[in-house]
Amino acid sequence: MEDAHRSLHRQLFETINKEMDDDDFRQFRSIAQGKGLRPGEASKCNTPSDVLDKLQRKGKIKLGCYQALKDIFTEMDQQGLIDLVTETETKLEERGCEISDEIPQPYDSLKRQGSHPVESEAAKRRRSWGQTSSSSLDSNPSFERQISPTGERRRGSSTYQQSMVSFDSSVSPRHPLRRQSSSRSLPRSPQSSFELEDNDATRDPVILEDREDCYKPGKGFVLIMNNFSTEREASKMDVEGLEDFFQKIGYKVITADEDQTKEQMMDVLEMAKLEIQKTARGKNKYSCFICIVSSHGDKEGVKSYDNQTVSIAELQAPFLGDSLKCMAGSPKMFIIQACRGEKKQPGVDRPDEEPGDERQLDWSDVMRSVTTPKDADVLVAYATTEGFQAFRRVGEGSWFLSKMLKVFNAKHQTDHLLDMLTEVNDRVSHRTAIGSQPAKQMPCQVSTFTRKFFF
Repeated sequence: MEDAHRSLHRQLFETINKEMDDDDFRQFRSIAQGKGLRPGEASKCNTPSDVLDKLQRKGKIKLGCYQALKDIFTEMDQQGLIDLVTETETKLEERGCEISDEIPQPYDSLKRQGSHPVESEAAKRRRSWGQTSSSSLDSNPSFERQISPTGERRRGSSTYQQSMVSFDSSVSPRHPLRRQSSSRSLPRSPQSSFELEDNDATRDPVILEDREDCYKPGKGFVLIMNNFSTEREASKMDVEGLEDFFQKIGYKVITADEDQTKEQMMDVLEMAKLEIQKTARGKNKYSCFICIVSSHGDKEGVKSYDNQTVSIAELQAPFLGDSLKCMAGSPKMFIIQACRGEKKQPGVDRPDEEPGDERQLDWSDVMRSVTTPKDADVLVAYATTEGFQAFRRVGEGSWFLSKMLKVFNAKHQTDHLLDMLTEVNDRVSHRTAIGSQPAKQMPCQVSTFTRKFFF
């Protein structure tokens, strides 16, 4: 039975090592440094396994005692890894292993408590001087900084504040659109070659209004569609993060029901167009339109739930200058999280395509769609370049959208969209799926923007 316990313990360490990308590892090592590792020890750790081994050698984690790990993962905001540890604890407990929520004292503290060296004269004087004051070290001999787990992340929801005739659920048995809200905040991104800095200073909309090189500021309209949500487990995390960010900056967010057929997707696009037209005049006019589609992809476009293809041109058509005149001259963005090819590059992270399902998005189709004036002020952002897969990870979400949200949250008040997407390109390009062969991903954008766009 003990062999079974040790086997589960090893499997936990191996899975944690595989699940972490470069950014996660750097954050893991940094936080572990405050959980028992000295700076010199942490700097010598080159993989998550090294950090785990050091923490185990110092007695911070051991078989059946993983509270220190869960505290670290809580600070990292890695709910998926916390769930992994909890699952292992459950399996161990079922096999008769005792589980403890206590954090073992650091090895150095045990040495201090277990030995009583001769006190020097200097030490006696220091002790004498400090008798009238209490020391934080005396009150906490283990020097252990306890971290309270954050509250469970909750997903909020709200009903429509006003009825929308074009969105009336009585039109069809399945209401194609729903609105959601959430009070959760996203974590700050780890550092990369681009520095992310918290900046509470907000831009003055009047200044942007007067700038000829910028689109006019205002309230945007965001439409989110997510297909194959069950088999693409982490896609729901992407949707929640997108809802949080765009609602935080005051945009109207409409999230379609999951797993839409092609007919339903086209209906949703048309309803979004009608909603924008209703507010085309007056102060409530939308300043931009953003359509985000997360799904499988094939040669012609993205897949609907009934396995039909919705081309990029079909996604764009209702919102271009000739179809939606009120948005002429306003930025329109289409963000596509889907694979664009069959090439299989083995890796631990799960691709957005299952074997035998999808093909690729045709780059020439995109180029044809941006050759006429009606397609001015359009940006298409792809999760990956032509011919390759886009990856996601359970417990985090897709590589592309998760990094995009981290950059947007950190820099939306200071940087314009294309600069932020360039940083997203950089961050995703540094990720590597671990496996028998390295697997990389490179996002790309096609833009006919004529000005700078700020959220």
